[in-house]
Amino acid sequence: MRTFYLILLVWGLCASCGTSPPAPIVAAVPQGMLSGCGVPMQLDIMSTPALRSRGLMERQTLPDHYGMLFVFPAPTTPSFWMHNTPTALDIVWLSDDGTILAIESMTPNTDDSHTAPQPVRYALEVAHGYFAQQSVDVGQQCTLTIPADLVIE
Repeated sequence: MRTFYLILLVWGLCASCGTSPPAPIVAAVPQGMLSGCGVPMQLDIMSTPALRSRGLMERQTLPDHYGMLFVFPAPTTPSFWMHNTPTALDIVWLSDDGTILAIESMTPNTDDSHTAPQPVRYALEVAHGYFAQQSVDVGQQCTLTIPADLVIE
């Protein structure tokens, strides 16, 4: 009888080997657009603490006309760094109405702190030099298109 249970156990384990476990459910990153100040740009929107803390870490390249928009629930003076981020980036600090308040270059793989010059609701990371190539500068106003039902934590 003991042998029977052992065979049954081994058969049950082997039967489950052919099936793969369900894939983890990963929430899609909200998408948006930036326009009105240079070439239109596709945005990944980071609106939760978990998404904001990950940012562009470990990304080797960025697509053309791409940015990562960090959205905060209320105006704040966030600080960013380039820890484990091998791609040179610029951070663009935006006011509530999309006006560019400052653009700052960030060096790859450094822990230097880059802090907003005043409380902001938005920070945008783009490839280093992208806005300069598009002749976009401080004081220009951009239009942000984000989902109306975006949950901001």
